[in-house]
Amino acid sequence: MTTSNDLLLTGDAVRIEGGDIVTDGGDLTVEAAAIYVGEAAELNTQGGSEDGQLALNARPMGFLNSGPANGFVDVGLFDLSIVIEEAELKAGNIVIDARIIDPDRSLIRLDSGNATVNSGIDAAVGFLEGLSLFGSISVLLASADIEIGKEAKLNATGDIRIDNEIELTAAMEPTKAYGIGVSVGVLTTYANINVHGTLHASDDVVIQTRVSTTQAATAKPSGVKGFAGSAAVTVLNTESRAMVWEDAKITAGRDVIVDASTIDRGAVSATSGAKKAKWVSRLPLPLKTA
Repeated sequence: MTTSNDLLLTGDAVRIEGGDIVTDGGDLTVEAAAIYVGEAAELNTQGGSEDGQLALNARPMGFLNSGPANGFVDVGLFDLSIVIEEAELKAGNIVIDARIIDPDRSLIRLDSGNATVNSGIDAAVGFLEGLSLFGSISVLLASADIEIGKEAKLNATGDIRIDNEIELTAAMEPTKAYGIGVSVGVLTTYANINVHGTLHASDDVVIQTRVSTTQAATAKPSGVKGFAGSAAVTVLNTESRAMVWEDAKITAGRDVIVDASTIDRGAVSATSGAKKAKWVSRLPLPLKTA
């Protein structure tokens, strides 16, 4: 395919297997949740009066699923990938990025586990005699992977930028709670870049991953017949890796930057009280793995 105009390819998934896409200086943008380029494909935006930009952008594209009927469960699964295998990319600037930035909660995969979480809550409510349980549960899983294979060749007359960024916020607090209030937050993020191929840029080569998370869980029920209990639990698992392997070859006219960072913020609060208390319990519990 040859054109002298800007070109946009978009979809839930885009696969470029073999063949050439040449824009003669026009920009080429590919946007999807899953992007694959391989099988001797060539993407070329060089030419014309000025070399065009080549951008591979992985974004959540909208797997729609309604939430559970009880209304206090928020489950989201966001999975992005960019894979470049046997392929040659030529451009002015090459931008390869995957970004999950507080996505719309309606963009939920059908296999995200809503039914399982919902039935689990219903079962727990069934075991409580004479008390009401009100809870707020948020389960968010975000995974973004960028793989530059050993047969991949990237050549830019400007910069090569490979970015992987995840930013998620989860807040749990029941709008009403009597007797027992429960807030549970589970937040898992994986942002990974693996570079094995050949990268050449006349200016900078920048490879970076960033993960930023914010969690807040609050449980504050009112007492019922002298009974009150609250539990607030947060579980956080974050991973941010930018890996340049021994078979990679990187040359740049200016700087080569490889960086990986994580920033995690959290607050957990469990409060309970009952007049003429017979039983009061509070349990705030933050857990973190990285």
